[in-house]
Amino acid sequence: MNFKEYIKRILSKNYIFDTTFWLVFLMIFTIAINKFEPLSESLRVGLAILIPVTIPVYLHSYFFKLFFIQKRRIALYFILLILLIALFGYINLYFGRIISGNPNAQSNTYVVTLVFIGVFTGLKYLKKFIVQQIQLQKEQAKVSIAESKQIQAELDMLKLQVNPHFLFNTLNNIYAMALDKSDELPDIVLKLSRLMRYILESSKIKFVNLDKEIEYIEDYIELEKIRLSIPKEINISKKGNLSGQYIAPLLLIAFVENSFKHGVNSKSKEFKLDVAIDCTDNLLKFEISNTIPPIVENVKKSGIGLENVKRRLDLLYHEKYKMKISEERRSFQVYLELELKNPNHGNI
Repeated sequence: MNFKEYIKRILSKNYIFDTTFWLVFLMIFTIAINKFEPLSESLRVGLAILIPVTIPVYLHSYFFKLFFIQKRRIALYFILLILLIALFGYINLYFGRIISGNPNAQSNTYVVTLVFIGVFTGLKYLKKFIVQQIQLQKEQAKVSIAESKQIQAELDMLKLQVNPHFLFNTLNNIYAMALDKSDELPDIVLKLSRLMRYILESSKIKFVNLDKEIEYIEDYIELEKIRLSIPKEINISKKGNLSGQYIAPLLLIAFVENSFKHGVNSKSKEFKLDVAIDCTDNLLKFEISNTIPPIVENVKKSGIGLENVKRRLDLLYHEKYKMKISEERRSFQVYLELELKNPNHGNI
């Protein structure tokens, strides 16, 4: 960019800042001189001070950006600055005498030129810094909003990934019980209804009451018991204060689903599940273990459920959780330690 283009850019983009700068100093000088001289004389003296320094101020602005900021040729910049002050300090004294109409007027134009160069440059780059910071904050706010929307969309997707096989199996069991006219059918239908209602309502909010989440897990286990035709031993223990605590909905159920999904296959002769829940001082300790069945050939195990829940834990709880997964010869265990949140709103 040459000097001509630079001047055009200044005039087109910075006229508000420049006009305000010069008018403010003209007003300051006029008011100060008006204490001793008439208004017209004060205005003329103010112009005599300001007009001569405009050229070196703008020349310096160009040299400062070109040699000091862009090319980092600091030695050349200071040489040009000294020459600029020396030359225009002398020229400004001459033109100041003409404008003021006093051929014998004396003024330290060298200092005045240096002061205006420094003040103008400092204010200009301060303005530029402030504008950049405001723009940066706006961009960061846009990025933050976009990331927040993306994370919420991902959380909603992960939260709603309910195992469809469970629903199909439960409906098949209900159909079979209906044919047999089982007395347990009304209770089973009620539990399934509660499950579906909980899924629909919890999908709209970020956190739910912990006791409601545990109730959902218990209903789910009761329905799975009906599906299993093999001997089973299922134990659930609860300790601490479960009411008044809040947790992300459909979070713990993933571990229970995983136990039933991978703990039973066509070669299973029995199934054992232990679930322990302990909540004390906003700290939830959740332990679950299940027996591992014999390996069935050509069946691939999928870890999508646990990967989903880990992703949700990372997004919602960050570093405020610990999870340990271990597998022994005959059992699979998960231990989760979670610092519960207490949201201001949004609960079931």
